[in-house]
Amino acid sequence: MPTSPADALRRAGAASRVGPRVPEGDFAFRVHGVFPSAMNLALDGRRGLVTLVGEDGEGHPSAIHVASAVPFDAWDAPPGTGGRRAGARLEFDGAAGGEPFVVDLAGARREPCVVLPRLDPAAVPLREAWASCAFHLDGLQAEKASDLRLAALCGTAEPESALGRRLCDAARTLAGAVRACDAPAGTLAASRLLGLGAGLTPAGDDFLCGLLAALECTSAERGADGRFLRTWSRSLEDRLGATTAVSATFLENAIAGCFPQALAAFAASLAGGSAFTPGGPPRTALDRLCALGHSSGMDTATGFLFGLWLRQDDESRHHAASL
Repeated sequence: MPTSPADALRRAGAASRVGPRVPEGDFAFRVHGVFPSAMNLALDGRRGLVTLVGEDGEGHPSAIHVASAVPFDAWDAPPGTGGRRAGARLEFDGAAGGEPFVVDLAGARREPCVVLPRLDPAAVPLREAWASCAFHLDGLQAEKASDLRLAALCGTAEPESALGRRLCDAARTLAGAVRACDAPAGTLAASRLLGLGAGLTPAGDDFLCGLLAALECTSAERGADGRFLRTWSRSLEDRLGATTAVSATFLENAIAGCFPQALAAFAASLAGGSAFTPGGPPRTALDRLCALGHSSGMDTATGFLFGLWLRQDDESRHHAASL
């Protein structure tokens, strides 16, 4: 007799890794969205989503990696299905009163938040890597006809769509606030970017995630830039209701200093490599980041590279933009 997807899951659903932002205690949830390679769970009484991904799925702080031969959209758990975490088990309510099925968390390893490297935007090797990556990203964005373009933000090109102009105008206004360490102005500018764009993670939100990572890498803890980052990010957290649940989760994680592994790997590659990319050149790490989603990875990379560009002095920024 053929085995149904639900029966297969009841016997073999097991998690191998749990992201650092997945709550440790018991919680109730409801299935928020289902795709072949992922399932989003909305937690009762908590903001943010937990995402189930495959064993080899791209890691992020709110992900649970599940070993299962059954695609998530074949599970007997459509959007709206309830469930709960009870100890080391994720229990999904069965359809039409059927028997619930379970993902076993007992053997899962909890991953730590990845610590981003300290980066000096004025260092010559980093400036050279930035120029190489910016050129590569420009080609990828042109090929995909992205609305948000790094070249437009840096002043060497014009936005090519109405949405691109809105994104560029808001990002440039935010850039002025970042350089002036003006948190109220930064909050107003970021409010124009939240939710701006199409899809589950609009381009404006992905850009902000990348920018937060760049500022985390380059801000002095006790300096004016560090104080700006703390104040501005806290105010940004209060406005996450303006965007999608998926984007709000990524932004909330970024505000807490936890970023997707592909973004952390790119930052590490610019600092000279790490355990994530042993010896891998920055452009290889950039390709991995840009492969995320339709354009989410590219928009995140744009925010990160733009943030590094903002931290350079005027002469260096002019030189970098002309390359």
